[in-house]
Amino acid sequence: MRLHVELKRDRLIDAGVAPEAAARAARLRLGNAALIREDARSAWGWRWLDGLSRDLRHVARGLRRSPGFTAVMVAVLGLGIGASTAVFSLVHGVLLSPLPFQDPGQHVTVQIHVREMEDRFPAFPANLRAVEAWARCRDVCAGVACVFR
Repeated sequence: MRLHVELKRDRLIDAGVAPEAAARAARLRLGNAALIREDARSAWGWRWLDGLSRDLRHVARGLRRSPGFTAVMVAVLGLGIGASTAVFSLVHGVLLSPLPFQDPGQHVTVQIHVREMEDRFPAFPANLRAVEAWARCRDVCAGVACVFR
């Protein structure tokens, strides 16, 4: 920046302008030096990192000034993260993990159809008596299991 100001000043002096007026005119012509420095920094692509570090310093100063708020915030974050982890572990264990059966492609769902009630209730889940009867018939199925919903 200084080089550009000096070159512009020298050109103006060569054109016959007084040195003080030439220096002032060169500075005015190039514009605000701080704004030009900011534009040059943003051209490098690391401006977001400067903003992040400035924000983190601001947050750290605020947390140091109010230790009570910091303690409450850390406790709430800890409870929130712990609760989220517990809920995810429960959902994963109950809903997402596969059932402990071999060859799940051969499993079937059995329902009971009552002709007199098909217009209102198309199907009922099998009752316990029917499941026990199927469990005794080893030639029909390899095993029987009940899943309650």
